Amino acid sequence: MQDRQIPLDGGSNMRDLGGWAMADGRRMRSGWLFRAASLSSLSAVDHGRLRALNIATVIDLRSPGEQRDSPSRLPRGLTVTAPGDPGSATHPGLARNRRPHTEAEAVDMMRRGYQSYPDRMAPALATVFEAAAHSDGRPLLFHCTAGKDRTGFVAAIVLKAFGADEDQVMTDYLATNTMWDRKSSRMSFLPAPAQEAILQARTEYLHTAIETVMGRYGTVDAYLTDRCAVSRDVLEAARQAAIR
Repeated sequence: MQDRQIPLDGGSNMRDLGGWAMADGRRMRSGWLFRAASLSSLSAVDHGRLRALNIATVIDLRSPGEQRDSPSRLPRGLTVTAPGDPGSATHPGLARNRRPHTEAEAVDMMRRGYQSYPDRMAPALATVFEAAAHSDGRPLLFHCTAGKDRTGFVAAIVLKAFGADEDQVMTDYLATNTMWDRKSSRMSFLPAPAQEAILQARTEYLHTAIETVMGRYGTVDAYLTDRCAVSRDVLEAARQAAIR
């Protein structure tokens, strides 16, 4: 996974989603679709890196409050779309009177959050697939704050829709544990075991979200068309753009 990582001075957890082998032997196109954490502290050098990657479109998965409080610092000329997360900027379980005090409580909170993603992130997924379908070969990047949970779920659905297998999807998801710089997170008010459960990408979290999708819709394609309102034409155009 390290060869997919894009180093940033003012950010982290950025990587190329391409290169995975699909079931039919083709590969997902490299240098075309990227994921990342917050882009609010990018340096001038980072701007040069984004330009060198020819990134044309940035999709901000954060809530309106997060976007307002930590606006992205991007080079000029990019198209930015912000479908927004209708959920809270923080986990509802982190409200002062409901903070998790144990690892088990934190895991339960995270699982409940992931169960909400198939609904919460449906507009964001529609935006990602529309942008992919109409990219004309120009690279795209999507991100949230940590690039871990919402970005992790969106990346998993995208990879599964394009034909990646379960191992590849999970490998990409868990790479956050080595690629994300957690220094910006503010969890010191929680006991260490609860902090770790919240700050880590864990297999059980993503499984919870995927199981929710499959239990309700049966397939990722049905979820995208029925819940996310991605037309079959857009889905097929995105696949054609993604696979080489």
